[in-house]
Amino acid sequence: MQKEDLKTRTFRFFSKKNEKVIVVRSTNAREFARWLDEQDWVAGYEVLVPLDRERVSMLRTSGIRQSYAKENWCTDFCIHNSNGTRSIREIIPKSSLEKRAEIEKLELSRRYWTSLGITDWKIVVV
Repeated sequence: MQKEDLKTRTFRFFSKKNEKVIVVRSTNAREFARWLDEQDWVAGYEVLVPLDRERVSMLRTSGIRQSYAKENWCTDFCIHNSNGTRSIREIIPKSSLEKRAEIEKLELSRRYWTSLGITDWKIVVV
């Protein structure tokens, strides 16, 4: 999960699954997206999906910095599965798993998507 207005390098590529150009913020996200393009169980996917700040502000924030509820965040991948369900994937470098701030952001994402009824939420460690 990343800040929505993060200014960083972007990577553009054509997604066969989505039949359009996709923009991601890391080579790891680009590689994951290319992998998704090859999976039969994936109907399509969205990248950098904004979280509704009002909904975020209503989440239980125990164990998460209060200031995070005031930021605009986006999820790395919202996958539309062939069976009609949705899955969420957050990309995170292995080295960041030891940082409390990163864990709090991931937990905020998990709580957000769970509040929308999406339980297939996972991290992709790169």
